[in-house]
This record gives sequence, structure tokens and C-alpha cells, in this order.
Amino acid sequence: MAEGWALAVLTALCLLLPSPAASQETPPQRVVSLNLCTDELLLLLAEPERIAAVSVLADDPHYSPATELAAGLPEVYGTAEEVLRLAPDLVLASQYSPPFTLDLLRGEGIPVVQIGQPDSLEEARANLREVAAALHLEARGEAVLARFEARLEAAAARARSLPERRGLVLQARGYTHGAGSLIGEVLALAGIDNLAEALGYRGWAQIPLETLLRQRPEVVVLESQGASDRSLAAEVLRHPALDSLDAQTIAVPERLWACGSPFLAESLERIVAARVEAMIRGGEPIPDPKAEGGWRAMRPGDVMILLRKRKALAKALVDELKARGVAVAGADRLQLMESLAVLDLMS
Repeated sequence: MAEGWALAVLTALCLLLPSPAASQETPPQRVVSLNLCTDELLLLLAEPERIAAVSVLADDPHYSPATELAAGLPEVYGTAEEVLRLAPDLVLASQYSPPFTLDLLRGEGIPVVQIGQPDSLEEARANLREVAAALHLEARGEAVLARFEARLEAAAARARSLPERRGLVLQARGYTHGAGSLIGEVLALAGIDNLAEALGYRGWAQIPLETLLRQRPEVVVLESQGASDRSLAAEVLRHPALDSLDAQTIAVPERLWACGSPFLAESLERIVAARVEAMIRGGEPIPDPKAEGGWRAMRPGDVMILLRKRKALAKALVDELKARGVAVAGADRLQLMESLAVLDLMS
């Protein structure tokens, strides 16, 4: 009798629990994101009507690159109580989300997908694919990745035509990115030989200002901290000793690459555009048989940027160069091997 009663109770409990098969087969319709990094991926992938809430940072321009996509969506601070009130059928969280909160949500039968902080472009791609799979939007995920890869390759191709420079990233509190880091990969794509890696730094690490000054970098990428730029932690970014380096400084907003989402492509584009600007403004010498001595200073007209397609990237690049005061003739479609400029270069 007791065994029969226990079996009946167990059966009833099983009926109350969500079926794993059902949760895998049914696309989630009420998704809640608890973290800025999962916000970015969710906003890039899902329709607004499937998003029950994003984090409170999603529409903050100091921290989020996805403010336009997040506009008007409900927000949460990430407590279990407010999330439960939304009755989500999927919660997206990061490795830094409170374990206690996630355990409570899982205890209520709510599926939770937790992604890590990417230390490489490959890990960043894996994060996007994991979230896309959880949303049952694999095809859309691959489309987003394809656009991301195209932007990275276009910017990297431009960088390969520039001379390599020695440099590093400098963040608040004197942190930098060494070997085995996502930002280190971005520097390599931008044609910058990472001094932090050469000095033996790995991942995210502090570099003494004295060490940086002794290395005499040619490029210093300063990571802007947005709202906290005036904090004591960011004073190192304005240290007068940096002026003695005679290095090119390039500002990159933290929000573009902090999460390693496809918004990261803009950080690479900004670095490469800044390098082109510096070469023109600095009068980078280039060979010219018609000039006295066979060399002259580089001019905007000496630069041709080739893209496979005239899409959003072309407009973003032109806008960035114009914002920096670099003369741009425009974006024209042409038959490459019939262009007078190309024929002149080949002659």
C-alpha cells in the first residue's frame, strides 16, 4: 500500500515538472537575460516579442553597444523574485551571475543557459552559437556570424596593407591584455605587435607604467570606461608621462569589446581607421618617382579601400574616416581590373 502511494506521488511530481523533450523541441517565447553580455547576443538574435526582459545595463550608452535594440524592452536587476514574476521559459546568464539566483530559477524548473567570458574569437563564436541554439535560431546565428566575420576580414585586410606597429592596450588601473586574450587577437588583426604578449603577460594583467614607458610603444590603445572615465582608477589613462612616448593613442570604448559579441568588429574598424588617419596626418613617407628625392608625404588620395560588397560596413568606414576629418571621395562600385587607379598601380 505504501509503495503504491509513493508511486502515485512520484508520478504526480513528474507530471508537474517540465518535460526535457518538450523544452528542447519548443522554441522559448519569454526569454530573460540577466547580464549585459547575454543581452547583446539575445538582442542580435531574437525578435523583440520573444524577449521578456533584459538587464538594466542594456539601454545604458556608457556600457551597452545595443541601446537601440534594447529601447522599450522591460528590464531586470537580476533578482530571482523579479525574474520569476515574468514567468520566463528561458533565462540567459553569464559566468558572473549569482549562483544562488540561478539555482533558485533552476529549482523552479526554468531552463538556464550560462555562457562564459570569451578569451578568444573562437570562444566568442561558440557563445553566440550556444545562445542561438537555445533560442532555436541556429540559422540566424550563422547569418549574424557571417556578417561579423566579413567585417573582421575587411578590417584585417586593410590593416595588412599598413606597416606593423608595436603597441598595447591600456585600461583603468593599468591593466592590459597579453597572450591568450580576445583583445590580443584584435590587436593582431589590426596589425599591432602586442608588447604585453612579448613581455610575457598572459590574459588580463596589470602592467607597471614604468615598464610601459621603457618599451616605447608606437601605438597605445586606451580603453574608454564610459561613465567611470573620471574615476581615480582611470587616472593612469591621463598620466602626463604617456605624452612623452610620442606614440599614437587610439581610444576604443569598452562597450564595444567587453563581451566579445559581434559588436566587437567596430573596435577593430576604429583602430584601423585611426591608423590610416595617423599615417596621413603624420605625413607617412611613400615612394613617388615624380617627387624630389623619390619620396613624399602620404595623402588621402593615396589610399584605396577595397570591399567585396558595398553594404553597412562601407558606410560605417566612410563615416568613421569623415568623423576623424580624413577626406573621403565616397564609395563607388567598380570593375577592379578596369579601374585607372588599379591599372596605374600595376604599371
